[in-house]
Amino acid sequence: MITIGFNIGNPAERLSWAIRSNIINAVKVGMKDAEYISKVELLSGKGRAKTILNYRSGRLFNSVKGVGYGGPKGFIATGELSSEGVEYAAIHEYGGVIAHPGAKAHNVYMKWYSKLHKRIIRARQTEPHDIVIPKRSFLERAIKLNTANMEAKIARAIEVALKEV
Repeated sequence: MITIGFNIGNPAERLSWAIRSNIINAVKVGMKDAEYISKVELLSGKGRAKTILNYRSGRLFNSVKGVGYGGPKGFIATGELSSEGVEYAAIHEYGGVIAHPGAKAHNVYMKWYSKLHKRIIRARQTEPHDIVIPKRSFLERAIKLNTANMEAKIARAIEVALKEV
């Protein structure tokens, strides 16, 4: 499970219930927007942003969930954008190194596409080697792309609540 958090601090505990409620609702909507950005613009390639991962099975796409709720003590609201149940999500979000132990295949060729040689390579064995996976954030980047939108939603929520009071 990967979770990227977003907290709205509570500098004034004297805020009315209406203002707090509107801020919580704005964070809920903002996290759904971040979920949309992560799925559509960063994972599927249908949006304006450059796709950072190729869409294959849809497991990573379907695992992304954005939620907002009232925050713990000291915070008005908390939002979370997470990916659960996909074991390879963390390596793409944070990057890392996989230590490949090498392999020997008898009577079977292993094959893969080499970008260096621009063709399919066949081999009976590989030596132990490291596979470097670069950071390709799809959760943190979605929140960063949506920050201005969320700030505007929160400011609007406060304005609406102040007009109602």
